[in-house]
Order: sequence, then C-alpha cells, then structure tokens
Amino acid sequence: MPIIRYRYHYGNTYLKRGGLAERTSALIQDRVRFTYDEGVHILPFRGFTKASRDHSNLPHVALDGVTAITYDPMAMSGWIELPKRPHLAVIYKSCVYLVLDDKGLPVAY
Repeated sequence: MPIIRYRYHYGNTYLKRGGLAERTSALIQDRVRFTYDEGVHILPFRGFTKASRDHSNLPHVALDGVTAITYDPMAMSGWIELPKRPHLAVIYKSCVYLVLDDKGLPVAY
C-alpha cells in the first residue's frame, strides 16, 4: 500500500489510504490542498485510485504538495522523489483520491 509525503507550508505529513499514516501528527490532520475551478480548496485525503479506472464523471483536480511516494509499509525507505508539480486527483464523496499510473506513481496534472 503506498504512502505519500505531502508538503504543507514548512512541514511534511505522511498519508496513506484512509488518511494519516501511523505515528504522524499534523496541524492539518489528513487534509490536502488542491486547485479546482481557479480556486484553492482543502478536503480530506482518503487514498488512491488507478488511472485505468473510469473517472470521467468525477471532478479532476490539481493536487499540490505531493513530494514523494513509497511502498514500504513503515515509510522508512524506498522513497521515490517526485517532480515539483501538481498531480492529478479526483474528488469522490467530498474526499480526495490521488490517481496512480500503471507503475504506481502519481499522474502529472
């Protein structure tokens, strides 16, 4: 199961499916910042979805602040650094889901 490192202001938060990874504390809790309709919004992060799924009926948003991803369950190693750019996410039931490609990496927005 992937874990992402999410940058918010001056600190990092670690998020997995369902929200915060174990032993992670953050002022923003499991919330992430994204751009949609030329505005910045914040909603809870709830996990991942595959790019191969049909997301045509869901709002597509630009998720800012995802800096790395790992598949290590303890989030201690195996971090893959990601380029500084927004990544594609979708909104479903007022929660944000990061879209992953067939290699398990976030899709660029």
